[in-house]
Amino acid sequence: MTGNQNISLAVFGNPSASGGYNQLIMYNQMVCDVPTTVYNGMENNSYFFSVRIEKTKVIYKIIKNNVRSNGSARPSSPLVIAISIPRGYELAGNISPYDVLIDLKDEFIKLCMTYRDAHSGIYEYNSGRINTNALDHIIQKYALRPTGRKYTEMTNNDAIGYVIMPEENIKLLMSDIRYDVFSNYKEIVIAENVGQATGFSIIKDLVVPRPKEYTIFDGEIESIRVTDIKKPYIIESNENAKYYNNGKLTFTIEDLINNPYLSSAIRFDADNEAVYLDRKKLATRKQQTQDNTNMPTSNAMRNNAGSPDTVAVTLSIPKSKETEEIISRKELLVTIKSESPTKKEVKLHKENQETYYGKLPINSSWLRAGVTLSFQTKENRYSYHLSDKTKFPFTINVPIVKKKNKSLLGSGINKDLKILLAVILLGCLLGVLGTIYLGRNAKKKVSNEVVESKERPATDSDTTLFKETNKQSAGEIGSSKKDNDNLNNNAKRSKNTRDNSNAEIEIKTTSEESGARPKGTTTEGNISKKRGGERKDDKK
Repeated sequence: MTGNQNISLAVFGNPSASGGYNQLIMYNQMVCDVPTTVYNGMENNSYFFSVRIEKTKVIYKIIKNNVRSNGSARPSSPLVIAISIPRGYELAGNISPYDVLIDLKDEFIKLCMTYRDAHSGIYEYNSGRINTNALDHIIQKYALRPTGRKYTEMTNNDAIGYVIMPEENIKLLMSDIRYDVFSNYKEIVIAENVGQATGFSIIKDLVVPRPKEYTIFDGEIESIRVTDIKKPYIIESNENAKYYNNGKLTFTIEDLINNPYLSSAIRFDADNEAVYLDRKKLATRKQQTQDNTNMPTSNAMRNNAGSPDTVAVTLSIPKSKETEEIISRKELLVTIKSESPTKKEVKLHKENQETYYGKLPINSSWLRAGVTLSFQTKENRYSYHLSDKTKFPFTINVPIVKKKNKSLLGSGINKDLKILLAVILLGCLLGVLGTIYLGRNAKKKVSNEVVESKERPATDSDTTLFKETNKQSAGEIGSSKKDNDNLNNNAKRSKNTRDNSNAEIEIKTTSEESGARPKGTTTEGNISKKRGGERKDDKK
């Protein structure tokens, strides 16, 4: 929680006679001036209290008498422990500020003081510096909770009022300080004993605990105040009897305390003791009657079918994680749309934590054509269809719509199309893998052929065949280049023809001499050997 949602603490005193009166401890950055008020007439109390209501916070203090500085023989200025609670918050667990202040006082005395004089009840500060975190573990025990309570800010004049009461009543008083009379003072001192030397103003006849006084606001009727929670109060609607059945309600404040949502016509603010009435909500539309077309239509609709009529609509929204965004609104904007060009937007007002209520302008012609009610949230759009057979008042129970996980292919695509797309993707993947595999085999085959060609001696026919193959794979590049290549190829073919003829003659001779192979058979090895022999003869 942030700082302004926690209790703040400040402690003031004079532990050293030479050090002066100053702030000893501060927790949660409490902004509080060093106390300068002299509380004359309060000396006979071992301790007493004070309260001040400011615009942004309420400050509670305990003032401890009978303390003295370390090494001093006479009493010094009182020990003052102050806490502040921000407006809009209160102590959780029905804890009174009185309990917190007493707890802090006792802990400070135990850690930082020594009991010196049983007769006068004097406490003396211990020597050394005060630990500025000495009370952190105490103040952190107490939590705050939000509250709708409203306080009347005290005046800034110099007037100080005081109240005399026993300590058990002081606790009750500090639990509820919303007394109108307190607004006339800048500070209220609360003590068991007050001497005649005081210059403060006494506040008499203060009833503790504070009796609750409820204010009933009834539209244009003047508000009234009720202190008797068992006293019955009667309200009745006064709508046009031609179209409505007027209702009557009897209730007591005690009924509202036990059931704050007793009726949609009543809004109960328990924190501020206020009751707000809306008599119109007690009226209900008369039941629609059937005509010859078996269509339920009110008298107002039959007499003027083209004019808007009003029907009561209640939206009941179950509280859940999915509907948090809806029920957090004070108003809900509902769109009314029929098949005709008519379109209206109406606000439904929050009736309680899970219910919205309102009256919608819908006439019989719209119902015959069909009417759609819809409202939009961040995640979903809710739509409801009304017809001429809808019974009013109409209640909508809004279902919980959970978010759907969107798949990779999208939730809007049907199952067959998803399968087809999956097959296409799989086929593309297999095609890519096949292309890679064939490419690698082709590269490996070419590499093997190159190695083989390097391992054996090259012949003229091999050279010719290699050039022709390269020429065929390279293609023809330009018409002029083609002509030059043709001339070269013709010359090479003539040379190859002569070489081949000589080679065949030599092969035949070798075959006949060896007799090992059938006639006409030859190998590249024999050709190579023969040619090798010819080259040796030439050298000789």
